[in-house]
Amino acid sequence: MTYEERVNKLDEIINKLEEGNLGLDENISLFGEASELIKECYITLKEGKGKVVEITESLNEIDFDIDK
Repeated sequence: MTYEERVNKLDEIINKLEEGNLGLDENISLFGEASELIKECYITLKEGKGKVVEITESLNEIDFDIDK
């Protein structure tokens, strides 16, 4: 599942929870599913940040002075 798919699924879960017409067991189940999706999104964002930092650092090593 992609990051965007996880976010969309989270939106669906939030909408269901906000409607307030679910039973306790379903609310707990959806809350657990949302918690897992949030963890996965966090991991994806953290890994993405690491990649951006790595790319930025590699670009900083390049001498872009074209007058040399």
